[in-house]
Amino acid sequence: MNKQNLIDFTRYKLPVIVWGLTIIGVSSIPDFPPINTEKNNLDKLAHLIEYGIFTYLLARAFYFSKKNFFRRKAIILTPFISVIFAAGDEIHQLAIPGRFGSLNDFFADLGGILLSLFLFIKIVKPFSYNENNQKHRDF
Repeated sequence: MNKQNLIDFTRYKLPVIVWGLTIIGVSSIPDFPPINTEKNNLDKLAHLIEYGIFTYLLARAFYFSKKNFFRRKAIILTPFISVIFAAGDEIHQLAIPGRFGSLNDFFADLGGILLSLFLFIKIVKPFSYNENNQKHRDF
């Protein structure tokens, strides 16, 4: 791996891997103390934020990929992979003692995925190219 490939891996791919492993790691903790959801919706907000971050990092990795296929299909691949990852995470929690998969949690994950993708399309994508259609900004 040459120096530029290592820089690109560290900048774009490694954050997705680390964040995904963090999600799986936290989801794997048995009897994780739940957030009190009777008085607030902090649990759902946490799901929205964690999958919003995951989706942003994934979209960024695809969009700034050196492989043309991933760049062109970033907006399609990102939600597809994010939704599968979120569903897999909820299913995975069914096997963890003291944890449970929740359709409501999945919908909160989905909200984070869609919000992050929308913001990526509206904010990052338009500002990542200059007037000559060359990449000039790194998000």
